Amino acid sequence: MPPVVLVMSYQWVKFIHVASAIAFVGVHGASIVVLYAVRRERDRQHLLAVLDFSSRTVTATYASLVAVVGTGLWLGFERDTFFGEGWFWLSLVLLALTTVLMWAVAKPFTRRIRTACEVRPSGVPRTSDEELSEILQSSKTHLITLIGVVGLGSIIYLMLFQPKLWAEAGPPTPTTSPSTSTTTMVPGGVTTTSPDASPTTTMPGSDDPLLALGKEVFEVTAGGLGCAFCHGSDGLGTVYGPRIAGRSKEDISNALRWADGMTDITLTPDELEGVARYVRTLP
Repeated sequence: MPPVVLVMSYQWVKFIHVASAIAFVGVHGASIVVLYAVRRERDRQHLLAVLDFSSRTVTATYASLVAVVGTGLWLGFERDTFFGEGWFWLSLVLLALTTVLMWAVAKPFTRRIRTACEVRPSGVPRTSDEELSEILQSSKTHLITLIGVVGLGSIIYLMLFQPKLWAEAGPPTPTTSPSTSTTTMVPGGVTTTSPDASPTTTMPGSDDPLLALGKEVFEVTAGGLGCAFCHGSDGLGTVYGPRIAGRSKEDISNALRWADGMTDITLTPDELEGVARYVRTLP
């Protein structure tokens, strides 16, 4: 798939992901509103009508849930690193757990209300008005709401702040010798040590003026903020922009022409070449 199509696809999938999440929350919010509305209702026919309305949202609930999970996995795959981060998987687990818990509590509760609203063939309700009122005033409504609010709030926190949930392995520590000079390879450069000097690490091609220019553009000057503002200092992506580490010059050029939020950024040929060289040095 051409790079420009990938960039545009990412934006559309992200849009569908957010729209599906809003739809999912909206449908569940409507169900919560119904549960609180029936607490004040005592007309059995009206109660059944309200519950029937709520049950019709089930299809929309599952459709939006599938869309949220599907697009979330696609975005995680496109970002590469998301699959290795704990917050990504924890958010999916919390989404599934919240949905299951709300269903497990709400389903028996609404079934009990329906049963209490049934009328015998003789026309006499199966449950007295006092018993119906007791059921409707149950604390289950508050429990269902609490599960939804805590679950959704936790997921939003994870998506926005992307906390590190476990220690990541750092680069290997350079080794030194007290009597001989050694050269040790480390990720991203070459570390040289001598008997009386501390290790110094140099970036491959650090004497390349275009590479130095690309680093400055990436970190500071592009768009007045630097590429790192949206794509992260490591180029691995954030909630504001996708992974850019390792991308080619053509990918970056296409993104500048077509990607949302990037078409106003202008780079000179040297700056574009420098950024392309610099992002190839990122993980």
